[in-house]
Amino acid sequence: MSTQTTLVQFLINFIIILTFSLFIFLNTNAFDWNTRKDLSFTDSLYVCLTSLSSVGYGDITPLSKKAKYILIFIQLIVLLEILSIFEYIKNDTFNISFVFKILLSLVFIILLSLYFTYMTDDADWNLSNNNSVNFVDMTYFSSTTLTTCGHGDITPLTLKSKIPVMITQTFIIYQIISLIT
Repeated sequence: MSTQTTLVQFLINFIIILTFSLFIFLNTNAFDWNTRKDLSFTDSLYVCLTSLSSVGYGDITPLSKKAKYILIFIQLIVLLEILSIFEYIKNDTFNISFVFKILLSLVFIILLSLYFTYMTDDADWNLSNNNSVNFVDMTYFSSTTLTTCGHGDITPLTLKSKIPVMITQTFIIYQIISLIT
């Protein structure tokens, strides 16, 4: 990558981080997070960077649908970023296969979410927010798994929920290995 491309990418990432951090800071409150207090701007920046870097420590996790939607969207940006880097490394250009990979990943998230919502029940999951299994939680969990973030607030307990997660993890490992070889 040229220096100019790197600088543009840095600026885009800076704007994304700042925008999402401000969005979290200005549009959420103590009821949206497990912290029992409103997030400071630093906390909001921390949540944003933790999700964007796919680290997911689990110390600040979403409780409300609003907070989960925000993190789902952030994780989709992570997915786009990862796929674009993979595509650039493999082909030194962007082409239609990039769009196909994005669509395939989105379909994968939706299929996982539907499976988890309709084929599993509360006994299959450790849901830290004491909710019942629902589509928003399962979409959040699926995008968190696919982006390797794993906040730990929702975890599978039974084979019915663990096997699809292991298949997803194997898929992710395969994608990473295919870049190296």
